Amino acid sequence: TEPGLNNAGTTAIGSITQALAPTSVTFKSPVLSRDIELAGPLLLELYASSSAVDTAFNVEVLEESTLLQVPEPGGQLPTFLNPELSPSMETLTANNLQTVSTGKLKASARTLASALGADNQPDYAFNGVNPIAVARYYRYDIALHPVAWRFSAGNRIVLRISQTEDASLNG
Repeated sequence: TEPGLNNAGTTAIGSITQALAPTSVTFKSPVLSRDIELAGPLLLELYASSSAVDTAFNVEVLEESTLLQVPEPGGQLPTFLNPELSPSMETLTANNLQTVSTGKLKASARTLASALGADNQPDYAFNGVNPIAVARYYRYDIALHPVAWRFSAGNRIVLRISQTEDASLNG
């Protein structure tokens, strides 16, 4: 089986690889050895605490591909305009991130009206504010937009969780 995958249909994305900012964390899978298809509604079950009485989470599932560019010496420019490449500069790479799905949830709006349904999507109650206690861990069921996506072999699956900057959620 693919490293990081299990037979239950869930994916272990890996370990924390970088922090984009103090209020975000990014997980990356190993490079995929084969294509992986993802279809249907998505749900992130997140356990988190906060140093504030309310916060909002933004979740992104991304596909990271590496673009490999090999500069051609001489190209179509006159020789005096071509840069001299050192041996360490023979190939250049850049990462390309493509958004697969996103979801948001305000911590105080986490109350569910009922248990998760057959489609594994939360039914939020939206019947008032349910504040959180500072430094206490809570479960957050964050719905992401349904998708039909094929992650390509050689790419990575990226999960980014951050504090949202959406003013309607952080009010």
